[in-house]
Amino acid sequence: MTIEDFKVIRQRAGGAEDLHSDALFILFDDADITKQSLFQLSGITTGNRLTYTLPGSTADLGFIGLPTVSGPNLEMSDPGADRILFWDDDATNPKPNWLTVGTGLDLTDTTLTVDESAVDHGGLGGLTDDDHTIYLLADGTRNLSDDLLVVSTKKINFGDTAIGIYSQADTFLDLFADGAVRIGDSSAGAPTNYSKFEADGTLEFNGDAVVFNDLQFPISNAKVPAANAPTWQTFTTNTNEYGFAVNDFIDSQANETPHGWKHDTVGHVHLHITTKSANATGSDRFAKFTVWIAFADTGETWQETSFTAELTIPDGTAALEQFNLDMGDLSLIGFVEESEIRARPKRIAATGGTEYSGEIFITQVGIHMEHDTVGSRQETVK
Repeated sequence: MTIEDFKVIRQRAGGAEDLHSDALFILFDDADITKQSLFQLSGITTGNRLTYTLPGSTADLGFIGLPTVSGPNLEMSDPGADRILFWDDDATNPKPNWLTVGTGLDLTDTTLTVDESAVDHGGLGGLTDDDHTIYLLADGTRNLSDDLLVVSTKKINFGDTAIGIYSQADTFLDLFADGAVRIGDSSAGAPTNYSKFEADGTLEFNGDAVVFNDLQFPISNAKVPAANAPTWQTFTTNTNEYGFAVNDFIDSQANETPHGWKHDTVGHVHLHITTKSANATGSDRFAKFTVWIAFADTGETWQETSFTAELTIPDGTAALEQFNLDMGDLSLIGFVEESEIRARPKRIAATGGTEYSGEIFITQVGIHMEHDTVGSRQETVK
């Protein structure tokens, strides 16, 4: 094909305008005539003429046909589809590429709108990648490697807003719960051994957290009987105490059960005994005792029980050596605050072997009692 093959079908008067058939207006490459371009105008509606204005810069004719071509930036969109034309920053030879608007995006005129309800966070890539090591992990698999400072009075809650930890004021740490705060032995599930701060601030001990305290009946201020009375004699260089021979006894004062005592637990009755002289006989010696305990709850009648035990005094025991002799357990089931207890200790004849010679000191009758609170919540109510 040569240039002569193109035929002018119409020439307007004065040569002002040449019209050519789109079937006859063909461009070809100057180096390879087989590379040709034909303009097709059949898409233009009848009676209309469209004008194409070239930009003030070199451009690719592949952009022609798009509705927006303005300046060197070539901002273009496609009226037939939701897509935007992008190109590189080479003003002399831009390389266009279409960006198709996907689900959840809508392109209207010059506005790109995101439909947030259509964008699923779970569909994003890399959600499970552990690529932010400065953060703690929700599954607890990354330990905190440095101090954590909770600013001001912000709370850390557990379960709901009525349970948590915070610092209401500088120098204070506040734990709170609408039931109770438990501090104990379990990191999972309910603890077995723990201290519990109830909602009103009362401290309660549970399990192995329960503590013992002593209900004491001193002997030095007890009442001596008319007969079989212990003798008041030198104890240490500057103190005296009652010495008991076989069949001597004494009556103590009455004491009240402690307000921190754990209800329905036994009292462990015991004697504090001290030798008057050393045992250098070459064999063990023995001293035996009975303690009568009288007790009554408020509004009830007094009752009595007794405990008997024997003390072994080994050969080589020094003078003024102190012993603790367990006498037995006092049942106080059903007793509460304001209960009264008193004691009568008595030395009786030994049965386990040779009697310890001479008098022996009883310095105190004691009852070890479990405590599960510091005291009672009310005067007479646990």
